Amino acid sequence: MRHYSAQVKHEERINQGTGVDALLSQVRQAFATPFKRADSPRDCYVSAVYVFNSGEITVNAKEQLLSELERERYGDNVHFLDGERLHALNEWSTLQSDANARARLLGLRSALRAIVWDLKEHHVEGKESLTPIYVRGIEMYLSEPVNCDEKFLGSLFALWHFLQGIEGLRRIHAFGSKNAKNLLPKIAELAQKALPQATEACQKVDAAIEKMKPLGEV
Repeated sequence: MRHYSAQVKHEERINQGTGVDALLSQVRQAFATPFKRADSPRDCYVSAVYVFNSGEITVNAKEQLLSELERERYGDNVHFLDGERLHALNEWSTLQSDANARARLLGLRSALRAIVWDLKEHHVEGKESLTPIYVRGIEMYLSEPVNCDEKFLGSLFALWHFLQGIEGLRRIHAFGSKNAKNLLPKIAELAQKALPQATEACQKVDAAIEKMKPLGEV
């Protein structure tokens, strides 16, 4: 287990001089001062220190800090992140989050398109050969949604409820019970209600994906 300490500053600029001396003292104290965790009576020590400053840490200040810390064998375990670096990390994190959200929305759209096709081709028309509806894609998305619009999630859950009803009747029909043919009108009725909901959900996902489209993508 590794323990980390943070020194957080809100200085416009950290330069050589008293600012660096104070920072060095704080870093040394972070490594030297023991502490106890709630689950252990043993003394614990910091493994690495991260120095954050919302403003600039000048090149001269970094050189002085690294020179002093390397001489004391702390160098590889002390990390400096100034405002510019923090901004770059924040942009990268946002980009990764957006890429993950877009990938999940693309998966949901594929599932919804397959559902719309199945409802039209195999259920609304009441064909004898009824294929299963792919509801797993909706279930996976609902278990960990990335678009937390409550209205959209509610409509997606309502669609899932209709599809579950269709699937239950389809399985009874496929089992070949005596009243199997009588189930077709009920299946068609549920499909008629589910189809516009599936189509609308697909359109909403299309719009969400369009908003998240990377710059330069056609």
